[in-house]
Amino acid sequence: MLTQPASNLVNRSSIFGTDLQMGVHYPGPVPLTPTRVDGNYVYACMMGAGFAVDPKTGKPAEARSIYPTRFKVVKGAQGYVISTYGNDPAIHCDGVNIVRRAW
Repeated sequence: MLTQPASNLVNRSSIFGTDLQMGVHYPGPVPLTPTRVDGNYVYACMMGAGFAVDPKTGKPAEARSIYPTRFKVVKGAQGYVISTYGNDPAIHCDGVNIVRRAW
């Protein structure tokens, strides 16, 4: 299991700000499917929008968007953690099934 150190979680309002303002619900962790591992890097296709649900309708609050993402992982005291991540246009997500898990 990959986790993020607390230092990466300090200010996520830039990412989740509009979701918080809209009052949406996350039915599980952000969906992603790893496509490749190369050393300390995990390449994945991640659902960046369209996963949060409008609690009034039960439907996605936004159109679905998939982001090609590269995560750098490092060994921490309790296992591997994500040290950095970002979009990587060299990753191709066409045809990748994005795995969703509910809480």
